[in-house]
Parts: sequence; C-alpha cells; structure tokens
Amino acid sequence: MYSWDVIREWIVSGIVQNAVWVIVAILFVQIVQGGFDKWWYGKWQIVITKKNKVLLQKPVSPAKVKQMQNVPEDKLVFLKGLIAPFDMLNCDLLQDGPGLGLYEENVKAKRFVINLDNNPQPPKRPKRAKFPQARLHPLEIVHVKLDFDFLSVHQSITNHQSPITNHQLPITNYQLPPCSSQPSST
Repeated sequence: MYSWDVIREWIVSGIVQNAVWVIVAILFVQIVQGGFDKWWYGKWQIVITKKNKVLLQKPVSPAKVKQMQNVPEDKLVFLKGLIAPFDMLNCDLLQDGPGLGLYEENVKAKRFVINLDNNPQPPKRPKRAKFPQARLHPLEIVHVKLDFDFLSVHQSITNHQSPITNHQLPITNYQLPPCSSQPSST
C-alpha cells in the first residue's frame, strides 16, 4: 500500500505537470495563430483618392482586417469613418460602390481603394416652405402649458378616470366646477 506522502507527491506532480503543459499549449497556439493572422490578414492598405490625388494611404492592422472579414457591418463602419473627413457618401459603399467605381477591394494586392470622384451627387431636395412663427414670451408658453395640463386632468377626473393610470376612479357624487378652455388672465 502507498503511503500518503507518495500519493500526495504523485497528485501534486501530476497537477503541476498538467498545468505546465496547458500553459505551453496555450502559448504555442497563440503564437502560431498570431503568426498565421499576420500572414493571412497582414499588409492590407486603404487608399482614398479624389481628383487623381491620394488623400489617405495607410496600413490596416491584421486584427481589424480579420474583424472586417468576419463581420461585414464593421467594414462599412470602418470605411465610412475614414472617408468622413474628406467627403460624404451618397450611396451604399459596399453594395452600390463597386458598380459605380467608388469602392474596390483588391484581395491579391491587399488594398481597399476608394475613389471619391465616382461618388454620385446627392439628390436635389425640394425647398422647404417657410411658415411664420409666432413669438411668445417664455412665461406665456409656461402659462398655456399649465392651463392645458389642468384642463386635461380636470376632464379626466370628471370622466371618473385617473389622469395617470386611466383606471376608473371611485368618485361618484362629487363634481368639479366647469373648466373654461381659455387661459386665465391672472
């Protein structure tokens, strides 16, 4: 029969040995996966041009390219964020952009190319009609608002409904005096 010292030593050495192997395996996988990601997703660039002039040319990190490949919505948000200082897009970049020559994703050259010369013109908006605005003093606005709120509460209570919850109230024989819809002159 084994003594408790031998069993304890065997358990502790097994746990330590397994913990070391787990740590080594995790580090190995992270190093290999990081190297693979750098090789597969690395060296991508974004180029934004307008009137045959390069406005922006910068590398994109491998982690960002991997994220954009896995989640297409992130690609659109990222590209719009880079375009925003130079121009406003007037079409969907990923759906309409390739057909218009606005957006090109060259996988072999690892480049996102955006040519802002092919950005369509914004649609013409009809002119808005101008309406005259009444000028009220701020205290008049508050006065009208308070009178309106009192009127709505008064009408709710006379209909035997709570103004807050719209439930029936147990009031049966109490009537409030009639309320005028005109603001008071005080």
